[in-house]
Amino acid sequence: MWVWQYELERMPPLGQFQAGSGFIPDLAVLLMFDEFLIDGQAHERILSNTPPAWLGQWPNVLEVLGSEGALSVADTDEEVKRVAAVRGAMLKRDMQKPAMWADAMMYYDALMAEADRALGETVDAAGNLTWKFDIDKIPGIRGSDGEYHLLSGSPLTDPGNDPNDPHYQLHQTALSYLGHQLREVNAGLAVTKILDAAPMFWAPYKRYLETKSNEAEVALEAHEQAEAAHRFFSVAFPAYRPESVSELGRLRNDKRLRQLRAEIMAASKSGDVLDSAYPQRVLEEVLKVEKRVGRVRKISGWLSSAIGSIPLPGIGLAATAASELLSNRLEKKYRQDWNWFYLISDGTGYS
Repeated sequence: MWVWQYELERMPPLGQFQAGSGFIPDLAVLLMFDEFLIDGQAHERILSNTPPAWLGQWPNVLEVLGSEGALSVADTDEEVKRVAAVRGAMLKRDMQKPAMWADAMMYYDALMAEADRALGETVDAAGNLTWKFDIDKIPGIRGSDGEYHLLSGSPLTDPGNDPNDPHYQLHQTALSYLGHQLREVNAGLAVTKILDAAPMFWAPYKRYLETKSNEAEVALEAHEQAEAAHRFFSVAFPAYRPESVSELGRLRNDKRLRQLRAEIMAASKSGDVLDSAYPQRVLEEVLKVEKRVGRVRKISGWLSSAIGSIPLPGIGLAATAASELLSNRLEKKYRQDWNWFYLISDGTGYS
């Protein structure tokens, strides 16, 4: 195994890899979940005294999550052993119909080939990793017939009984690759189930999870939440996307975060998040609220001045306090439906 492959396995798949910068955490995605579970070796490596420079902001991210009590550590290797029987049964069932995994295997092979080209043999020689599916760049295996074949194609189908048939030989190779990939998927599903956590897989495993939809329901839901947050802050509101770890901490510690999560999921399910008019509609509604708030301020200020003009001891001060209290309550009422927007815009609303 190359160094980058080992590190990739031990890194949380919540971000992207950029040449020259390393692993960039997707801070928007980190807003969507209350708690996180990380492998013990990954935790130790990321928070070591001399972490690799390509880890980027991840040490700071773990410190923020740990300080708020939202980060737990698990010994993944030991947990995998505990579910050995479960994993074995899952694999045996999965391998009964190899051809059903053709699409998932093709997707995996294409994305991993893209990672090979992007990262090279060392991280220092890396290029940007985008996880884009390109069917024309799926790697082939050269068979005994001298031709190149996609393992996720016909090699997964019934090869017959002749061990000298090139198709039979390719079939055995394809089954070996398929079994390896399914073992990784099943290990993630089985371990996180006993740990009562939602597994977050790297992009190449997406089609496997979709094919195993019943077993992977929790994983698919978590992936949906992550994708919704990513689209919300990259398409609809890129100007308000959290860019620093300190901003992540501020947002996670605000009680309005629940409302933000609900808005993100609602916009994702309705398709609003991809509608270019959606952010404009939000801004227009917030402007209406701000205008109403401005009128409340003017009216309450006028009342305070009017009452304060009455020459009675203490009346002016009491009127001002009452006016301020009334104004604050009305402002809170008007803004409550849009608290999520005031949160991401750092309280500036329509700026």
